[in-house]
Amino acid sequence: MDRELQKSLKRIERLEAIEKQTRQKRQRAQERAENLPKVAKISVPPAPTYCPTEEEFADPLGYIESIELEASRYGMCKIVPPPSWKPEFQPRFTAVPDDPTLFYTKRQVVTKKFLVPLEEDYGLAFRFE
Repeated sequence: MDRELQKSLKRIERLEAIEKQTRQKRQRAQERAENLPKVAKISVPPAPTYCPTEEEFADPLGYIESIELEASRYGMCKIVPPPSWKPEFQPRFTAVPDDPTLFYTKRQVVTKKFLVPLEEDYGLAFRFE
C-alpha cells in the first residue's frame, strides 16, 4: 500500500509540474500576442453581382464588355446567366465520357520536405519547397 501511495504522489507531482509549464507557456504566448502591432481593419466592399436578362446575355462577351468599366472598379464580379442560357461549346478537356461537365484533376508531386523549428511553444512544422 505504501508503494502505491508513493507512485500516486509522484504521478500527481508530475502532473502538477506539467500543468505549471502549460500555464507559463500560455502566459508567454498571451504576452507576445499583446505586444504584436495592432492591424487596422479595412472594409472591403462586396463584389457586384450581375443578373442579365436573356436579351442582354444573347451575346455574353458583349455583355461582359458593357459592364467592364463598372466591374473593373471592384477587381472582380459575379455574373449569373439567365436560367435558359446554354453555352455553345463543350469543354475539350473532359475525361469522364458519361458526363461532359466532369474532368479529372492533376496530382501534384512534392519532391522536397523540410522540418522547420518554430518557436518553442509551438513545436515543429513541415515546409514544402
